[in-house]
Amino acid sequence: MVKARRGSRIAAITSGGAIPETAQYAVVAEPEGVTIGQVDEDWAVESMAGDIFLLGNESWKIRRVEAGRVRVENAHGAPPSLPFWNGEAPGRTPELSEEVSRLREEIEPLLDEPARAEQFLVAECGVAEAGAEQIVRYLRAARAALGALPTQRTLIAERFFDEAGGMQLVVHAPFGSKQNRAFGLALRKRFCRTFDFELQAAATDEGVLLSMGPQNSFPLESIFEFLSPGTLDEMLTQCRRLSVLRR
Repeated sequence: MVKARRGSRIAAITSGGAIPETAQYAVVAEPEGVTIGQVDEDWAVESMAGDIFLLGNESWKIRRVEAGRVRVENAHGAPPSLPFWNGEAPGRTPELSEEVSRLREEIEPLLDEPARAEQFLVAECGVAEAGAEQIVRYLRAARAALGALPTQRTLIAERFFDEAGGMQLVVHAPFGSKQNRAFGLALRKRFCRTFDFELQAAATDEGVLLSMGPQNSFPLESIFEFLSPGTLDEMLTQCRRLSVLRR
């Protein structure tokens, strides 16, 4: 009996890696009730009803997250609001985001003279002439569309309507995806509390996208009053509490 116990202890210690640290949640399509795949547990418990993600070559909208199951419905090609893959590339570092913002601030006054702007990029950034021409053309188009180049000191809100009539709100903020994800979560929570409805949000290195219905109307400039240093922690804490409750 003693030998058996010792053997069991050795087996448990040496074979711990055979048991995965996280489980897999079944993805169930409604109303058919058909299992269409699996997702990682960590990803599932951080997701919310209304989020859209890609599985295979289809986009799916989450209806609810249950113990061991994520119930979804076909999103009919809607763009995903959050990534599926755990192996997604890391977001841009804060240091690189600061450099991107600084470069935009330095080059923006030169854009009225494309040749000077291209020469600046070649001399200061080591960009090939063809690449410098493309960058200047892109930045001039961005400035023409937005009125200015987004930087960490100049945030720009843009609103447009999609083919289905839904309103898309973009906050151009080049802080990197990590900071923008927190910004987007807090902003989404603020909208939910203000308009009493759930909406979808996505974040990238360059900004935050909020998808809303056509019934929501507000002055575009008021978006910058929705959050303040005094309310940001409260919004993020509430988002985190919802995630913990779902666990």
